[in-house]
Amino acid sequence: MEYYRQPNGKIQADFALRAGRLLSQYATLSAFLQESERYEATLTVCILHSILTNCLALIGELKKHHWDSPIKDVPGLFGICRSFVVRNAFPGEVTYAKFIEHIRNALCHPTIAEKKPKLPSTGYTTIPGSGLISKFSFVHSPWVHSGRMDFRANHKSKDKVEKFAKDFAKGHASELTVRLNYDSGRYQIHYGEEEEVYYPIFEAEMSVADLHSLALELANYLAQPTIDNWDGETVRQLVA
Repeated sequence: MEYYRQPNGKIQADFALRAGRLLSQYATLSAFLQESERYEATLTVCILHSILTNCLALIGELKKHHWDSPIKDVPGLFGICRSFVVRNAFPGEVTYAKFIEHIRNALCHPTIAEKKPKLPSTGYTTIPGSGLISKFSFVHSPWVHSGRMDFRANHKSKDKVEKFAKDFAKGHASELTVRLNYDSGRYQIHYGEEEEVYYPIFEAEMSVADLHSLALELANYLAQPTIDNWDGETVRQLVA
């Protein structure tokens, strides 16, 4: 069957619907396979990456006020809960919207920390275990490029570093200060009065089952516009 072609985002909603059903269908068809022969972890990452990339505009249209609520200790929207978050050095609390944004950046803009001092770079990887993929780590670290701090946050020009800090603070309501590192002769950014050099980083860990749940629930939510005369509020179960 063809995708919907209405101008109101239905093609993206239909893509999300099909992607979610594909993931659900694979779980059914692969149930008889041995655990080592299944590829649900890889497929889940592929599906989630596709949804977060192709349906970005739709996500922006459908976000409701509860997306901006802080995530809770118990599973909430899309099964997300606070225990997934390992580290958050971004200003403010982690909301459902911010969590989704961090995961999207980790999936869609992966880099390699190949340059010294090899700071954590944006991307994702598996967490070693039994030899089978059971858990993923996601990192969003926008100031780090290939393991090295962005030169605009570590520069001999105070004006350059202050502008970089100011531009970041606009979107994050953060109080950043710029100080000279007398050893290196470079200006660096600090958070408030903290001595440690600041850079925003988010890290989350999710099991394959948690990631699978996130992909299915997000796909189901984004598929709602495929319903004729959808009221924009009610969420029906379209992806089993």
